[in-house]
Amino acid sequence: MRQISVNKYIMQSNYNTYKRTDNQLLFITHLSQLLTFITGFGGLIAPLIIWATQKESVDGMDEHGKSIINFQLSIIVY
Repeated sequence: MRQISVNKYIMQSNYNTYKRTDNQLLFITHLSQLLTFITGFGGLIAPLIIWATQKESVDGMDEHGKSIINFQLSIIVY
């Protein structure tokens, strides 16, 4: 029998992309939904801006931001 050797290469990056944990910003993002009661439309705009600017740098922001935007759009549609 003939053996076939397989070479596996692991690609490594030269830089580390760590996300910071910022629970206060997540809390502020959730709390900013209440701007709807003050301005009428700020409950969608403020979380959208925070999510769009911080989703790559804050741990958990992408998941929380998507759920907030989904909730706000659902409230508008229904």
